[in-house]
Amino acid sequence: MNLNINKKIEEALELPERPNRADLRLTHVMEIRDDVQIAFGCIENDYTRRFTDGCEIRTSAITDLITYQDELYLVTRNTIYRLVDL
Repeated sequence: MNLNINKKIEEALELPERPNRADLRLTHVMEIRDDVQIAFGCIENDYTRRFTDGCEIRTSAITDLITYQDELYLVTRNTIYRLVDL
């Protein structure tokens, strides 16, 4: 795995000023335009408490999908979602 990716995830998970983060129970991914995909699912453990547990959401465009320390993360412009119960 690229060391820059590891550093990006470590920084995102450790620094409070970094973009929002939450757990996401992914239900599906949809391509809305060529090479632009969004995800749908239920939020849990929203770090900033924007959403209550179980709230159904649609993400903004997915910018990255990263495996880090045996967990899978979906990255959007402002949020990093740890995918749970896949």
